[in-house]
Amino acid sequence: MKKMVTGALALTMLFTTTQMKPEQVQAATIGINDKGELVTLSTGKIVKGYKVYKKRLYKDGLLAKGRVKYGTGDNLRLYHNGFLQSGLYFTKDNKYAFKNGSLIKGIYVRDGLYQKHMTYTDGRITSLIEMKDNKLYENGKLKKGDFVMVDDIGNEYDTVDDLFYFHNGVLAKDFGFAEFTGSNSTFKKGRYLFKNGRVVGVHLYKGLLYKDGVEAVDRLIRYDGKMYYNHKLANGIYDGKFYKDGIYVEKEGTKHFHENIKMMDTLAEQLPEHVADVAPKLVDLTIQQQKIVVGHELENYDLASYPAIISDLRHIQDVSKMVEQAGDSQSAQKMNGLVEETITTLYKWQQLLYADGKLVDGAYKGNFYEKGRLLSSIENKQLDDAIKSLSTTLTTPEEAANYQAQVMTIISRAQAVIEAANKPSYENVLYSTSDAKNAIHNAIEQRAILLTTLKKHQWTLDTMALDSQLRAALLAIDSDESIGELDEKADFMPLQINEVATGTFNADGFAYFEITVPDVEGNYKFVGNAAVTKYKLYMNPIKSNLKDMPVRAANKDMYVEKGHYYVAVKGKPMSDYRFKLKKHAYDLPAVLAPNDAFMSHKHRIDIPYYSYSTPSTKVKLTTNQHATFFANYTSQTDQHIQAVILTNDKTGKQYKSTYKGSGMKYGISAPNGTYTLTLDLDKKGVPGHVSIYYLLSDILPLNQTIALSHSDRKPYTLNTANDTKIKFSLTTKTQNNNVFRIYNDQNQLVKKITLTPERNTRDFVYTVKKGRYSVYGDNLTMTTKILK
Repeated sequence: MKKMVTGALALTMLFTTTQMKPEQVQAATIGINDKGELVTLSTGKIVKGYKVYKKRLYKDGLLAKGRVKYGTGDNLRLYHNGFLQSGLYFTKDNKYAFKNGSLIKGIYVRDGLYQKHMTYTDGRITSLIEMKDNKLYENGKLKKGDFVMVDDIGNEYDTVDDLFYFHNGVLAKDFGFAEFTGSNSTFKKGRYLFKNGRVVGVHLYKGLLYKDGVEAVDRLIRYDGKMYYNHKLANGIYDGKFYKDGIYVEKEGTKHFHENIKMMDTLAEQLPEHVADVAPKLVDLTIQQQKIVVGHELENYDLASYPAIISDLRHIQDVSKMVEQAGDSQSAQKMNGLVEETITTLYKWQQLLYADGKLVDGAYKGNFYEKGRLLSSIENKQLDDAIKSLSTTLTTPEEAANYQAQVMTIISRAQAVIEAANKPSYENVLYSTSDAKNAIHNAIEQRAILLTTLKKHQWTLDTMALDSQLRAALLAIDSDESIGELDEKADFMPLQINEVATGTFNADGFAYFEITVPDVEGNYKFVGNAAVTKYKLYMNPIKSNLKDMPVRAANKDMYVEKGHYYVAVKGKPMSDYRFKLKKHAYDLPAVLAPNDAFMSHKHRIDIPYYSYSTPSTKVKLTTNQHATFFANYTSQTDQHIQAVILTNDKTGKQYKSTYKGSGMKYGISAPNGTYTLTLDLDKKGVPGHVSIYYLLSDILPLNQTIALSHSDRKPYTLNTANDTKIKFSLTTKTQNNNVFRIYNDQNQLVKKITLTPERNTRDFVYTVKKGRYSVYGDNLTMTTKILK
């Protein structure tokens, strides 16, 4: 008992020193004895009934056997042999769904399990849809509406025959489309065509051919004894066969080709005794075979079918050997020569080189081929191999030395390409000097990686040979690049904004300047002759940080704030330069007029992404029309507009675009008045600008018929002075779904109608409340009538 008393004393002391959680209290009062049993520590007695201890379930002191649900409410848990059940598990009565022992949170759908479709909410079944005697029930009652049911558990043996379409609890009658939205992995979600509740196998319905319930496109399908392609009777060559009105028709050339092969086999049986009579006939048949192939009289004229044709031609060569063995070598040579010419022609049509009785594979007359396909010159192939073998591992001094050797090999291979291209040994060699020049330029970056690694690890490696080789290669191709490094100790010449700088880049390709920017902020770039487009720029207010700056193009806008800067411009070594640093001037008009057409440049403004100022212009709205603002960004990475804002100059009220449509469209419905246009940006103080223009929507004409087309760019404006009841009649002739939408002035969707190929007309009456609306639609014809 002494041992038990000590435990009780320790428990008492623990309570007096800290506030314990219930599970801590339980852990302190119960535990596992030497036999592995759950006991009360103070008495040593086995804990009776069910008890959870350290996330394990015990019964009468031992781990609970089998599967046991324990707990209440959201704390209900499922245990298996005392441990929380791993993975997904559903109880046999299907009432509960667990994941790793806990009730699954949220909505979970279990589909297609033995004619059942179950929905669980927070782990408890809330809906049971099941098939019984070809009827569909939901929670014991016939299910209302349309529903596609899966009659299987979802495995490799499932077919579309396992889908059933029910309407109001019974199999739907006749033909009809229905959406399958289940979770069964075997079937794609989407629309299927059914007949009497079952997916149609192959059927022509309303001019469209369906297979397994979906449109059969881009493949041959047999229906009613004929072949179809893209819903029409097959006409032409498909899969190497010729069809006319859905019926396979063997071409005369193909027929004769096969007949000639059989005839040659028959004649060959008369060898060697009758070689004098047979050989001329075999030569004549070989000539006929060549004419059939070269004259495009065969059906099969794609690469996949060539092996079969060539196999037949090779068979002729086998016959020619029999002729030669019979003593007529001249006829045999002629037959063999005709076959080789024919095979050569076949491969030539596929741009494959055939020589010496086989497809060329490897080096041949200055070029490199792979199974007849021309890849490149031999020198380019060697360059490609060197590039592919370049190691990216630089973890030891030895690997660094190997890396340098590989880079030098790449440069040598690139130089070999250029030299061979200047003095080719063969005609029609496929040299790519651009690839060679790119390899030389890439070697600059590879050298930089090497030097950075050497510096980082303080390894010693002589790179003079690499530097010398790379400089020579760059000079040979008259490159604007150099391997010279920026010198922060160089003399920096003073340069004013808009002052023309002239001079010569040094041997490393650099020119250095000090520049003072007087304005608070702006976008600046270097302008000059055509060479400026190739210059690179480093700019920083701290001279010692220049090397760490990202390289930028000198002729591209850069956002600069007021201050003193050190600038290094890199160009072609020892070449002359002439340029100036110029600020981008944004001359915003006093009033921005609406544009006259989509993508027109007539009325648009450029607004920079400034940080300290807010560029703006005026917009005058006078016609009660919806305005759509369009943003043309200079690149995909500078799309910073969150919203377009119109601020009424008289009332100060702001109207903010409530959506950003595809193509960077921002819609606003604001009353007539004079506004100040500004932009809500997610980033400020960044280079570049955005071009803005806007279109005014036409007023929707009522009591007439109009066509809705491209209204996503420019919707119609509908203004109603009072609540107005309007009858809308919509039609479409397209084979796609077309949507009609009405939005209020807050861009909230108030009405939506979808027209489908099966239901391409809709009539409805809708009461439009007083206000301004935007009406959208595409490929629709709409008739409106105001009702009293």
